[in-house]
Amino acid sequence: GQLLIRDIVDNFSLPLPLPLCRVLLLDSTSPVMQKWESDRGDTNYAKNAWSFPSGVPRESENQVTDRQLIASGSMMGAYRATSYDRIRNGEVVHLSETQIVDADDSRKLAFTVTERMPRRGFSIKMRILLRPETDTSTEATILGEFRPMGKNMSNQTAVHKAFLLVLNEVTMRYGTEGKGLMAGFVNAIHEFPEPINAASPPRNVVFSSSPVHESLFQQPRSPRQNRHRSMPSADSSITATSRSEEH
Repeated sequence: GQLLIRDIVDNFSLPLPLPLCRVLLLDSTSPVMQKWESDRGDTNYAKNAWSFPSGVPRESENQVTDRQLIASGSMMGAYRATSYDRIRNGEVVHLSETQIVDADDSRKLAFTVTERMPRRGFSIKMRILLRPETDTSTEATILGEFRPMGKNMSNQTAVHKAFLLVLNEVTMRYGTEGKGLMAGFVNAIHEFPEPINAASPPRNVVFSSSPVHESLFQQPRSPRQNRHRSMPSADSSITATSRSEEH
């Protein structure tokens, strides 16, 4: 079938520098990933450790923790598989996805998530791109790639309806509102132990293990402590809705 590409998140500004966003996205124990996975409602998560392909310089580092890998160098080429259970049509379905780091340097983090099982007859691949916006903020873009996999594509009305449903599901999963991944970033930042932007590493320092990074994994502050902390508005528009009517 024809490949369909849609914007899920378009140039969304995250109020953290790229090195910190990188840690929060790649480390499966980060507060952002844990809250996002919890809010999604999926259960029975099983995650393989990050691995590197044979023949690359970092192949021998496959036995260390996520945090050690992330702090010690570029994760380009790293991959892992994740599986989980989800309720679909009243039944529990076991699903899995493959995650691959396509680029990881001071200019960008590019990350691909490929769902292993078609959704409503469509294969799905998500491309997440983080780029430095300023020294204290990061620009996030997420694209969805959809390809119809069904053998019978004669009913174009039904195919288009299924595509719109899939597009809506993916937007809810990765978008800037509700339980989406980008919304999870903003929500988790509210609960960080203390203000961290002032102590953030320079923009070109991407691979590091610092007290700033470690503070992200401390227990969140109480609501009383959070009372005076302000955050930028997360009202960036999502272009997927307007573009989803295209064939």
